[in-house]
Amino acid sequence: MTLLLVFYAVNRASIDNALQRIDTDLDTTARAFSRLLEDRNRNLLERARFLSSDHAYRQIYGFGERADLEVATANHQRRIGADLMMLVSLDEAVLADTLRPGNESMPGGVESLVYTAFDSDDGVARAMRRVNGVPYQLVVVPLYAPDPVAMVVVGFRISDELVTGLKQDTNFTDITLVFGAGESAPVVAACTLGTALCEEQATKQAQKPPAVGSQATRTLGGEPWITRTLP
Repeated sequence: MTLLLVFYAVNRASIDNALQRIDTDLDTTARAFSRLLEDRNRNLLERARFLSSDHAYRQIYGFGERADLEVATANHQRRIGADLMMLVSLDEAVLADTLRPGNESMPGGVESLVYTAFDSDDGVARAMRRVNGVPYQLVVVPLYAPDPVAMVVVGFRISDELVTGLKQDTNFTDITLVFGAGESAPVVAACTLGTALCEEQATKQAQKPPAVGSQATRTLGGEPWITRTLP
C-alpha cells in the first residue's frame, strides 16, 4: 500500500514573492512529520513488547480458552491506549482480535505485515496499513514463552487528530495523508483542509498522481496551492 504525504501552503497575495518562505515551511513540516511518525513507532513498539513480555498474558495463551485470550487482549489494548490489537499464531490463525472478536482470519493489511515479521531476523515489523478499510500505524512483535509462539499486532488509528496537531506546530501548513495514491480510488486517511477541499484533493490525486518527491502548484477551491509530495 502506497502512502503519500501531501503538504499544502497557500499564498493568496503573491506566490512568487513567498516561494522561499513556503519552501522553508514545507521542509519544517516534512521533518516534523517524520519525527512524529518515528515517535509513534517507538511508542507502539514499546507497548507491543510490554504485552509480549507480560507473564500473565503468556499464561492465558498457554492454558486459557479463546474467550480468555479475547478478554485479556482487550484489557491490554485499553491499558496501553492502542486502537487495535491482535494475537496471531505461528500457523497464521487469529487467536484474538479486538476489532472483530471471534474472527479467525487475518485482514489483508495485517497479513502482509505479519509475513514481513516472519521473514525478519528479530520477528518485528512496522508499517502503515489499511485494516478493514481503516488506516492504521501498526507494529508486529513475537510473543515469547520463552521461544516465539505467536505474533502480537498493535496499532494506532490514523485520523485527522494526528495531522491537526502537527499543523498547529508548523506554521499552519496543511497536510493530507493519502492511501493508495496512483490507484483509481485513493483514500484520504487524514486531512486538515475542509471537507470540500479534501474531496477535491482525492479526486485530483486519482486523476493525476504527483511524483513522489515533487513540488508543484495545484489549484484547489479555485486558489493556487504549493504542494509537496513525500512517501
